[in-house]
Formats: sequence, structure tokens, C-alpha cells
Amino acid sequence: MTSAADDRLPLPPVQLPKGRELQRRRHGDAGVALVSLLRSRGVSVAGTATAATAATAVLLALVLVFLPGSPDTIPGDVPATVVWNFRLASLGQPAVLWAALGLVGGWLVDRLAGSR
Repeated sequence: MTSAADDRLPLPPVQLPKGRELQRRRHGDAGVALVSLLRSRGVSVAGTATAATAATAVLLALVLVFLPGSPDTIPGDVPATVVWNFRLASLGQPAVLWAALGLVGGWLVDRLAGSR
């Protein structure tokens, strides 16, 4: 005699986060905790956003200060113009990406706000 529970498929095993994924989740949890704490104490949305931005900037500054520098060196036979052009391109690519994301996101939010 079998029950209805025996006919169901077993659930897949739970995959717990490891390594970098666990670190990312902890950082995200810390951000959520900061925002929740500030909002529960009556801090305005603008104040909460400012505090979250400042906390992120401090965290990034600490990472830049305490992590070791790059062990890679630029060989002496590489022309300086090639290095400079590479650096500009390396900065330009994320600038274009974030500009496009901002423009499309802004357009979508504006469109959503207009439909209400």
C-alpha cells in the first residue's frame, strides 16, 4: 500500500553557497540590515540612500587600501601610447555600459510612471 506522498518526485538536494558567492550574500545581507536599521529609526529615504552610498564607498576604499597591488608589470618594450590607449578603452567600456543601462532604465521607469 503506497501513499500519495510516495508518488511525488523527490526534491533536489539543496545547494548551499560557497566561497565568493557566500561573501557576496553576506555583503548583500549587511546592506539590507543597514537599510532596515536606518528605516526603522525613522531616517528618510534620502538619508538612508546617502548612508548606504557612503557605506559602500568606505567598503570599497578599505578594499583598495588593504588588498595587495597587481603583481603584473608592463614590459619596457611596450610603447606608452599602447598602454595609455588600453587604459582609456578599459575605462570607456564600462562607462558606455553604465550609460546605456542608465538611459534604458530611466526610459523604462519614466514609461512605467507615465502609465500610472
